[in-house]
Amino acid sequence: MALPAKPKSILYLEPGFPGQYRHLIQHFAALGGVRQIFLHDAAQPITETLSGIETYAYQIAPHGSGCHRYAQNFNTSVQRADAVRDLALHLKASGFVPEVVCAHGGFGEGLFIKRVFPDARLVVFMEYYYGTGDLIGSDPRYAPETRAQRESAQIRNALVWLTHEIADVAITPTPWQRDLHPPDIRRRLRVIHDGIDTDWYTPDAEASFVLPNGDVLQAGDPIVTFVARSLEPLRGVHTVLHALPRVLRTHPHAQALIVGRDQPLYGPSHAGRESHFARLWRVLQTQPEARRIHHLPWLNHQALRTIYRLSAAHIYASLPFVLSWSPLEAMASGALLVAADTAPVRDVMTHGRTAVLFRAGDATALAATVHQALSQPETLRPIRLAAREQVRHQYDLRRQCLPRLIAAMLC
Repeated sequence: MALPAKPKSILYLEPGFPGQYRHLIQHFAALGGVRQIFLHDAAQPITETLSGIETYAYQIAPHGSGCHRYAQNFNTSVQRADAVRDLALHLKASGFVPEVVCAHGGFGEGLFIKRVFPDARLVVFMEYYYGTGDLIGSDPRYAPETRAQRESAQIRNALVWLTHEIADVAITPTPWQRDLHPPDIRRRLRVIHDGIDTDWYTPDAEASFVLPNGDVLQAGDPIVTFVARSLEPLRGVHTVLHALPRVLRTHPHAQALIVGRDQPLYGPSHAGRESHFARLWRVLQTQPEARRIHHLPWLNHQALRTIYRLSAAHIYASLPFVLSWSPLEAMASGALLVAADTAPVRDVMTHGRTAVLFRAGDATALAATVHQALSQPETLRPIRLAAREQVRHQYDLRRQCLPRLIAAMLC
């Protein structure tokens, strides 16, 4: 698919840099002749460098104690919109007028941007419609069905409607995410995945990784992996940590790698309390298998690719929520995916063909499935091959997703 023409200027809006837009930024930087500016929340410092992009930070004040708990996210979103509008006015006064504005529909930065740049094409990323998709009630302890959860979701969706009202183009990554939205929004949504660079995420039978203790892991070893930016229950870390000792008990040479930060991303703040991961990790240390379970911090993309290439069984244990990039990256890298059987997973994977699914939230089922993966690597090899081919044909960044995204931006 041929790439369309390029815009002269793009403004990106998202609290954390580079957000959803790394590939777009890199593409237009390589083309040259496109001025790109990214506005981000000062509370989320930039941790990586990309060429061809200017970044500016805005600041917002914490919400006061008088703010209703249901309205806290909405209040923060309006504060972001207010701060972005002021910063955008400053950019306009300096001569910057973007042809395209890319904004995330769930954070609020773009709410007032059309008042500053009325002729810009506003492309919004519509990630999630709250209160649908079976997340609420999917786990009795960590995602219970409560009146407060339902009412809070209803208020959060007000931002989705406001964003929908001002968008010129609305994009969502998967059919499952599209179908969460009400019909009036759904009919406008274009399904375009962010894309996986399958030329870069590739298998490598010679891959190796040095653990902090000096041990060297190599492709072909019985290695179980789990990757999540935030090690919180929404992403299934509790199920994984309960299952791993059972797996390692029956596989005395196996090792497990847990990659991610112990901080909430989607769930509630710890508020001075011990985190779910810290508590589970502390309990885990009392078991003899703990010495073969290694927690690594969040890694750069190259290190993550190595982790995927090593994996004999890569676990994706999320509750029913937005599908992470990591399972598709792992599939492209040749890993066998062991995934929780939820609607967003079934949207992109087929049990027995491109992944091996287990009952979501069931640590016993997860342990049995990983045991099968470690015991029958050659039998399950066709699944690994088919998984990579699926990602190449449906989610390839350069041949499928990026051209479609750029076309949506421009026409």
